[in-house]
Amino acid sequence: MYEYEYFNDNDIDNLFLKKQKNLENLNSFNNTSYKMTVYDESKNKYVKVNIYASGSPGTTIRDAISGHKCDGYIVGSRDEDLFFKVSICTGQFGNKDPVTLFFDSPEEYEKHMYQELSKETKTNWLNKKNFCIKFSSKV
Repeated sequence: MYEYEYFNDNDIDNLFLKKQKNLENLNSFNNTSYKMTVYDESKNKYVKVNIYASGSPGTTIRDAISGHKCDGYIVGSRDEDLFFKVSICTGQFGNKDPVTLFFDSPEEYEKHMYQELSKETKTNWLNKKNFCIKFSSKV
């Protein structure tokens, strides 16, 4: 994967399955819940995925897969560097503002969104996260 691998495949699979099971416990009418269609290259077909967006600056970060709020972690603060952040700016959800998603790692994003990221992207994220951890009192 990348030089200082933070998550291994078993960790990602176990965490991913746990989050998928927790989806059933959430209110599907939540205004931060979206369904989108992505292409799964390994199966050569399109699949639907559920995603949960975080709100505007000052609100609590929401896990993109499970929808659970990450208590104590705030959008627009240094806390964002502890997560792999993705913005969807296509307007496909009818929002004028981008939809911002927070994943635990790039690997979690890849698995959920059926995408592949570059080694450079993963390394840059890990360096940023480690820097944040070094100076954070939350971790």
